[in-house]
Order: sequence, then C-alpha cells, then structure tokens
Amino acid sequence: MDHFLNLRIFVGLVELEIFSRTALELGMSAATVTTRLVQLETHLGVSLVQRNTRGLKITEEGQELYVGARQLLRDLQKLEARFSNVRDVAKGRLRISLPPIIASCMLLPELTGFLSAHPDVHVELDISTRFVDLGKH
Repeated sequence: MDHFLNLRIFVGLVELEIFSRTALELGMSAATVTTRLVQLETHLGVSLVQRNTRGLKITEEGQELYVGARQLLRDLQKLEARFSNVRDVAKGRLRISLPPIIASCMLLPELTGFLSAHPDVHVELDISTRFVDLGKH
C-alpha cells in the first residue's frame, strides 16, 4: 500500500470536500479515491470521514490525521525539492569551439554570467577559424 499516496488523497479530499473534485485534481477516478480512503481507514482502524448525501464530514480522528498528514507531505515536498535542486546543478567540463566573430558577439558577453551562475563548470574555449572535432580531445 502506498501510504504517501493515500495521505495525499485524504488531504485532497479534506481540502476539496468532494470525491469527484479530488479525483479530478489528482488525475484519478472517484472510485480510486474511495478505495484508497477505505484502505487508509482500514489500515488505521478508524473512520476518517462520515459520508452522507450532502457531502462529507471529517471525524475528530480525520481532523487530527489531516493536520499531521498535511505537515508530513509539506516536509516531504521540501525534502524532495532540496535534492532535486542538487541534482539539477551543472558541473563538469564544457568544451566550446567557435569562430572569433560568433565568440565575440554571442558567447563572451554571456560567459561571465554563466560561469558565475555555474561555478562547478570548467569551460575549455577554442576560438579559431579551423574545424575542431571536440570528440577527439
């Protein structure tokens, strides 16, 4: 059972208050939302929502779970974002070979800003009119 998905569904259900709207927002069917909620309630051994024809009402246990789950999911999102930023950092060697006119007009004005933004990138620059096969260096 995917506990984080079930918690996301439950938090969405509490915030949107309607099974169909929650399902639409999460890109799944209303039946899946209902099934996941039942799985969560069974796993925890408590009723989290009371369903009726006019909507749903969050139980006391459901409210307590909502507060904790919302914080947990926020913390998880922050943690994931922290590591995705680490993964997205540019680093390594960048080899560039350009003719002088293109280098002076396009590359050199931007190079300082690029290197400031990406200090872990080492640029090897060849400015010449000759053809250079960068794969052989």
